[in-house]
Amino acid sequence: YLDAQIAQALETIGVNDAIDEDLLGQDISADRLPAEVANLKSRRAQLAANLETAKQMDEDRKRNDLKGPAQIPKTDTDSRILPNKEGGYAPNYTPMVTTETLSGLIVHCDVLIGNVEHDQLTTIVDAVASDYEVEVKQVAADSAYTTGRNLTAAEERSIELIGPLSETRAENNPAERKDLSQPVAEDQLTDLPLNPQTKRFGKSAFIYDEASDSYYCPAGKVLPYRYSEKSKRRDGSPVQLRTYICPDCVGCPLTDLCRKNAESKDGRKLKDEEYEGARRRHRERMKTEAAKEAYSRRQHFGETPFAVIKCCFDMRRFLLRGIEGVGQEWRWASTAFNLKKLMSLKAV
Repeated sequence: YLDAQIAQALETIGVNDAIDEDLLGQDISADRLPAEVANLKSRRAQLAANLETAKQMDEDRKRNDLKGPAQIPKTDTDSRILPNKEGGYAPNYTPMVTTETLSGLIVHCDVLIGNVEHDQLTTIVDAVASDYEVEVKQVAADSAYTTGRNLTAAEERSIELIGPLSETRAENNPAERKDLSQPVAEDQLTDLPLNPQTKRFGKSAFIYDEASDSYYCPAGKVLPYRYSEKSKRRDGSPVQLRTYICPDCVGCPLTDLCRKNAESKDGRKLKDEEYEGARRRHRERMKTEAAKEAYSRRQHFGETPFAVIKCCFDMRRFLLRGIEGVGQEWRWASTAFNLKKLMSLKAV
């Protein structure tokens, strides 16, 4: 459509130039591209860039099994369509703050494009350690940050990451029994967690035994480790998988609850990715009173800046457009929060 408009505009300009030459002579000519054509070409270039961005976003959505096409807001192409607090969707950014838990001062802030905060943990930790010349020993964060990759990175840095895992855990799971070699009681079988897609026993119905590097199924049978293989996640990143297989599934009384094909000679399989060990250690850490107490402080120190900025400063939306302007606004707001906090501490 814009190509047709540009062609028509150029044709009209060509006719007008010929008339001018006839009337005024050839010495007078345009020394720049007419505004109407320049604006059309600029608009076409911007739309082409937006289309390329949308195609890339579509590919990302396919890799993550997200339905529907990607959307780019027309008024601010740096923003993304994200859920808002009113229950709908609107062009948004992801503002972030990192606070210390002695006085609650903001020590790092940023604004991100899209829901990608889970990829920022090590970047933030390294920035705080460098900016303040400190050794970060403990980080409390919500479940968006407790990914296997972040847990492993925290262990490598000797950092204690405190936060809930984003997973479905069955309350009072009967699979968690004292003697794993004994089957789950028959009257408790209906309480075992199921996979919502297959309607068969979910992975949490199998209990891992670290000493033997194997899983125990609800029937009390062992799934030993068999082999490792390289694979890819939905986003295309590589992953190392460890496979556990039960050699004794044939004739099991629970096979209808465990496998789709009860007659299959292949035993039930479970797969662990390379970060599963870090997740298991994290679950055990989060059971301790020290971890629970540390995480209980996160909500106050982590959410207070947002409450103050929204309610006290009445800043509920960004006024500027583009990631640079929005990022500067957020730095101003974070600085104002710290000044307010410092005045309160001085008053005390």
